[in-house]
Amino acid sequence: MKRRIFVGVIGLLVVTLGAGLALYVLVERKPESSSSATAKAAVSLIDEQLLESWPQVDRSTADTSRLLEGMTPPTNTWFSGMALQANPEPVFSYPNSFRPTDGGFEMGLPAVSATEETIIGPHKPDITVKVSGATKYVVTRYDELTVSLSYYSAASSKLATVTLAAGVPYVFVTAADDVSIEYGARGATRDGAAELVRGGTTYGVRTDGGVAANSLNLSAGDAASFFSASSDNDFPLLAQHALNVVESGSVDYDNAGAASRTTLRYETANEEPTLITRLPHQQQTKDEMTSVTYSSILGELTSTIARSIEYEVPSVDVVERLPIEDLNEAQKSELRRQLVRDVDVRPEDRTDTYFGGKQLQRTAQLLLIADQLDARDQREALKSTLRDRLTDWLAQDGAFQFDTKAKTVVGKETSFGADTDINDHHFHYGYTIYAAAVLARFDESFAREHEAAVNLLVADIANYHSDETLPERRNYDPYFGHSWASGTAPFKDGNNQESTSEAMNAWTGVALWGQRTKNDALTKQAAWMLANETATAKQYWLNKPTIAGYESPLASIVWGGKREYKTFFSDDPNPKLAILLLPLTPSMRQYATSIDESTFEGTDVSKPFGDYLLMAKSNSTVEQARALPDTAIDDGNSRTYLYAYIMTK
Repeated sequence: MKRRIFVGVIGLLVVTLGAGLALYVLVERKPESSSSATAKAAVSLIDEQLLESWPQVDRSTADTSRLLEGMTPPTNTWFSGMALQANPEPVFSYPNSFRPTDGGFEMGLPAVSATEETIIGPHKPDITVKVSGATKYVVTRYDELTVSLSYYSAASSKLATVTLAAGVPYVFVTAADDVSIEYGARGATRDGAAELVRGGTTYGVRTDGGVAANSLNLSAGDAASFFSASSDNDFPLLAQHALNVVESGSVDYDNAGAASRTTLRYETANEEPTLITRLPHQQQTKDEMTSVTYSSILGELTSTIARSIEYEVPSVDVVERLPIEDLNEAQKSELRRQLVRDVDVRPEDRTDTYFGGKQLQRTAQLLLIADQLDARDQREALKSTLRDRLTDWLAQDGAFQFDTKAKTVVGKETSFGADTDINDHHFHYGYTIYAAAVLARFDESFAREHEAAVNLLVADIANYHSDETLPERRNYDPYFGHSWASGTAPFKDGNNQESTSEAMNAWTGVALWGQRTKNDALTKQAAWMLANETATAKQYWLNKPTIAGYESPLASIVWGGKREYKTFFSDDPNPKLAILLLPLTPSMRQYATSIDESTFEGTDVSKPFGDYLLMAKSNSTVEQARALPDTAIDDGNSRTYLYAYIMTK
């Protein structure tokens, strides 16, 4: 899961080697955005001494040979597949796709098509570019919106730097030395740019250096820009802004009443605006639109000429508890009886960070209900169990370790590639953080004793500081408005995320932890992330796509270049929907009520994950819940919570 270093300020990274020795590494630091500046004033989430006391391991398979020395590996980004793979995979910056090679790069505008269960816009290597004399590339700079690759000769001489920016249809090339950039046959010169037609798609290249028939001859400092045009009529406007070279990006956000606002800023070398494309969830804005549009697997992209774009999504209330106090006495009595059963048989046997984490949150939800029902014996038993388990997990020799190569917290026991591929950390740690926040409600001494350890888990997935040992917002992507689950993204379709609901659970848990520890900056960031994760989950996963040929009721996995009605673990309809629902916290009520009845097509509540399907159905009853077999109840859920959720609809 994710990243950070940046151009702007040169600093020293001090790495302790032991025996009193230290290694000093020059790193490039990114300039702070206003939201970053606000967070910078807040306390750091990272207790370095505690982090160093955890077991130090090197379990990641991430290939860091393509990174600038000292750089934090950019896991869980849209560009991880080209940064952390020995054989680079395509990445999807939108609207373009891009794949680097040791001697140059490929780029293209994906053509979108659909089958019954898949919408695909694969990498299209229409433009093949060769940097003359280049033998390797290195990722030399990145932030949440942009990434730069530098190309070197066999003699390690830097030749050129290539920069991509999320949402920008240009690939910028800046020469570090006199260099030839070869790209194949060109067409006419239009609007100061050379036209390149490949496979029926119009592209362009513009430069402030010399132009030959099939190449650009650049002197040191010269820039060139390759761009895609979805329509021939768009070419002049794209050419006009092609040399406003984007050098970096930053993010700001705010939660104002019913709306959560995001501002994405793109810094250009000449301080002139560029063309920025907007995803479908970014349309609530006052910015002026251009006529330039692009097709994508997520829907139509509109565009703006600007140095920043701003958009809003509906805010989501962070809610910890179900409104059990509104139930009648008969309902409360039934919950008390079921609570006794669930406490007596509750499983606490899993030790990996995913399934064990789910058990921790299950216990936490039961604790909240026991408190609301004034079931004192069960409350004390649950509180004791949760404290014992979390104390064991958060101990120095407990459930967590630190991977020194990937710069990430990993579980001693884990699953789904969370250690080797740095997958799903927000899914896993979200459960533990949520459980810790609930326990802290009842046990202030636990919060005091273990705040630093829980903060390390929070920082691993949602750090609000840049340039620390753990990166800024590892999993969350502010342009796409959702998280990426794969750490190293070894896929031709880019990065991906399946369980949007577990991402929502993570940001809810982080927000609750921020409230418990009186960390307003953390609470603010988590609420913003939750609002956007919820909005994009509804739009890109949960709602049926309208593209011709796609017949499935939803998309269970969204990739950079693909959406599909599949899961990584089952082809049954139940998990294809349930993976977008579990664990259905109280904060997810509004999200669940937005589900159309047609979305439940082919599902069966009597099968595994039937509990979450029944909870999400608008007309479900407790009678139906009572009839569910135990095999339909997920290991992260309980009958008590199931009944309470349905009773309080």
